[in-house]
Amino acid sequence: MLFMEFIQIGWWFNPVVYLFKKQLCTLHEYLADKHVRQTMNDEGYISLLAKQWLSVAQLNIGNHFSKSQTIKRMNMMKTKPKKASLLKVLAVIASVPIAFYFVSCQSNDETVSAAEVVEIEEIGGEVLSGDKLKDHPLHPDYLNLKAENPDGEYNIATFFPEEGNQQQVKSEIRELNNWSLQLIKSENNASLTKVSAILQKINPELARNQMGKTDQDNDIFTEVEDAPQPIGGFQVFYEELTSKLKYPEEAKNNGIEGKVFVEFIVEKDGSLTYANVKKGIGYGCDEAALNAFEGLKKWNPGLKDGKPVRVRMILPISFRTP
Repeated sequence: MLFMEFIQIGWWFNPVVYLFKKQLCTLHEYLADKHVRQTMNDEGYISLLAKQWLSVAQLNIGNHFSKSQTIKRMNMMKTKPKKASLLKVLAVIASVPIAFYFVSCQSNDETVSAAEVVEIEEIGGEVLSGDKLKDHPLHPDYLNLKAENPDGEYNIATFFPEEGNQQQVKSEIRELNNWSLQLIKSENNASLTKVSAILQKINPELARNQMGKTDQDNDIFTEVEDAPQPIGGFQVFYEELTSKLKYPEEAKNNGIEGKVFVEFIVEKDGSLTYANVKKGIGYGCDEAALNAFEGLKKWNPGLKDGKPVRVRMILPISFRTP
């Protein structure tokens, strides 16, 4: 008890110390009762405890035995200890190694599961060799690519980008030496997006020789000798565009008017691609303008040095309330 007093002085802020001290005092009283009962009978000792408690409490009207530790001490003295049977002791002894066995098995299973999860999270992509790819059921396009270029070396990489971000996949592929992207296929479900990319190994020397030609073929121009023109003229084009254009109800209700500037590319074959809003007015007008651009007829492509080239253009689309 003296030791607990020193502990309480040093750890006065810890509530566990006060609880432990209370339990220790209770145990000390039980041990004292046991020692006294060896020299006198239980009835006499219980009577002595009751008289002592009542004289200290000085109760004239009520009796509060139920709230006192003294009543618990009296009940414990009246309760005769039961000897544990041999069968119960053997059952307890036998249950100890069984419990240790099950706890050990459960810990091992949890450890293995945790290791598997960590391993899956660390894998960002999987590369299969060309031999395995030939019989891969999820990538039949490999055979087509191999038929077009029998001498080419192909591999496949599987990625799990955030929210199906294919730009992230292309960025990771660019970090691979001497590999170029040939095909991207996405497989979507409720939990993740799986992106499979078929890669072709590049001959660095051949790539350097063809780099200038490839870049020139894919260049996008803003000024050319012969600008792209809609087939039939701009009047026909705007009539087709107007027939597909729908004035958003949100813009009508708020009295929104103005012009949406749409940027797009006229490809070499005259098709209109990569339409996006360069400057918009909101309230659903931007989306309406892009929807109207879908499925428009081809144009006459732009010409540079007498050859069709890709040309970037910007056209305004007006929204006015009737």
